[in-house]
Amino acid sequence: MMRRRAGRRSDVGTSYVETVTAVVVVAIIAVPMLSTVASLIRSSASLGDRAEADNVLRVIADDVNRVVTTDRCWTAADYRAQVDDVLTDLGWQRPSTVSVRHRLPADAVSMVGPWVDQACPADLAANQDYLQLVTISVTSPRGLTRTLRMVKGVA
Repeated sequence: MMRRRAGRRSDVGTSYVETVTAVVVVAIIAVPMLSTVASLIRSSASLGDRAEADNVLRVIADDVNRVVTTDRCWTAADYRAQVDDVLTDLGWQRPSTVSVRHRLPADAVSMVGPWVDQACPADLAANQDYLQLVTISVTSPRGLTRTLRMVKGVA
């Protein structure tokens, strides 16, 4: 009978080596997983900021596109006021930048003339249409800067 008892192993717990080995294995698995999760969280936040900024630019583009005025020569300052109104309505306090270039028609039929930086084409006939290239940059409250370039027909 003594032999039987000697052959049986009693369960007295885990050894120090087994515990350390288990902790090392868990750490080897957990560290890359936690790093990946942290990276995904940062990426998700960045994409959220970009989506918000892009949405703000869509609202601004819609407002700028809907501008109807009797003054055919809107300048960057005029559009900046529109842009800043939208930013203020949405709670964005950062300044924006707006630039306007004009494309003069090469002749009475075609609108493929050069882009010019002047505020308004001085030689523009009262009934002549032309294009404006409006470039708008906004900075989100978190510091992300996004830029929109849009072509606007002016009649």
